[in-house]
Amino acid sequence: MESLKKFFGIIVNPNAYLSLIYQLFAFPLGLFYFVFLFTGILVGIGLIIIWIGIPILFLMMLAWYGFSVFEKQLSIYVLKAEIPEKKKPGNTEMTMWAQFRSYLSDPVTWKSLAFLFLRFPLGILSFSITVSLLAVTISFIATPFTYNNYYIEFGFFRVETLGLAILIAVAGILIGFLSLHVFKFMGLFYKKLSEIMLG
Repeated sequence: MESLKKFFGIIVNPNAYLSLIYQLFAFPLGLFYFVFLFTGILVGIGLIIIWIGIPILFLMMLAWYGFSVFEKQLSIYVLKAEIPEKKKPGNTEMTMWAQFRSYLSDPVTWKSLAFLFLRFPLGILSFSITVSLLAVTISFIATPFTYNNYYIEFGFFRVETLGLAILIAVAGILIGFLSLHVFKFMGLFYKKLSEIMLG
């Protein structure tokens, strides 16, 4: 009984819906980060011999710092991640060069860049899973309203009666509950990943 309560209780769990929103934006954000940063860094490295690459690489560093701050806040507010604020240097009179060297030597700087690049392949995976589950759930639930108008076939049988269409709709509702659990699990994965890579 307790297991059933946990299974169906997911429908009132806000974390599942917040995770769903996060997954839907995973692919477009990941694609943008990958194309922008990968292209910019490659161009910067290629032009470094004529010095133009240095300001380009500096701009890329500023960009991935801004992106990592955005991702950190997104994880905190959407996934409820616990990422501590970055400690300010004890010496407040550090020169800009010293601050820049401190930034380069900070492991979080490079972990955040790796996180941004990981968002692309992970985003493809999570977005595909999310869209597929949503599509299956909605199409199954809508079967009683569409089976007369569209040719609906599942493997070796065709949906031709209202009774069968209702059974498929019930299966769609169950898949919907299961999907919410999957969304929540993916959110927990991203939450843990962001805590490790951005904190």
